Amino acid sequence: MLLYTVPLDATAAEVAACRGLLSPEEIARADRFVTEDLARRWQVCRARLRQILAGFCGVEPARLGFEQQEFGKPVIAAGQSDPELHFNLSHSHHLAVIAVTSSGPVGVDVEYMQPIRDWPGVASRFFSPHEQEQLASIAADRQLRAFYDCWTRKEAVIKATGEGLSASLDSFDVSLTPGAEPEVLADRHGGGDKRWQLYRFEPEAGYVGAIAVRNSRTIEWRDQSSWHPDVA
Repeated sequence: MLLYTVPLDATAAEVAACRGLLSPEEIARADRFVTEDLARRWQVCRARLRQILAGFCGVEPARLGFEQQEFGKPVIAAGQSDPELHFNLSHSHHLAVIAVTSSGPVGVDVEYMQPIRDWPGVASRFFSPHEQEQLASIAADRQLRAFYDCWTRKEAVIKATGEGLSASLDSFDVSLTPGAEPEVLADRHGGGDKRWQLYRFEPEAGYVGAIAVRNSRTIEWRDQSSWHPDVA
């Protein structure tokens, strides 16, 4: 499995070059963002996704097509790639991560660990009872990091399954005790869900992420910090 880390800051000329790779639908979506910063980062993220996947598919980035599965998970359009090629992306603050694998469905989530005023309230709403117990047992000065570990692992799982926001986050348990192996401890049927391997990563200081994937024992990092879109 390959994991790409992509910085989302770009000059106006670079953003224009990225915009030139996007579909009309993607451009329309970018134009609906409420701030220029969000629109800029989203366009850079989508353009880099297109360039990375185009390298696997043998097509021009601008010609790459996408489809959506039942609950909205994007996949490469039929006929443009090996059906065994899977990808997923996530972005937060100034950074995006893109996972690409032939091992099976994959989900990735990355979060910038900014303080959240009511993170205990968020945990009580979305975490399972067992996860809330784990969180309460952790030293106070480590609870926010454990909160983000739990959140990213759960997000990675529901993105891997393709259920996305249709899934109930409290319907399964993940490990979150510092130093514990990341894993799905129990699913909605009461048993451990061994389909998914979970990995924790920190792409940059202040960020934490998680990957859920099937049958992948290695992760190869592709740092894209020096990448810049071609500017005519």
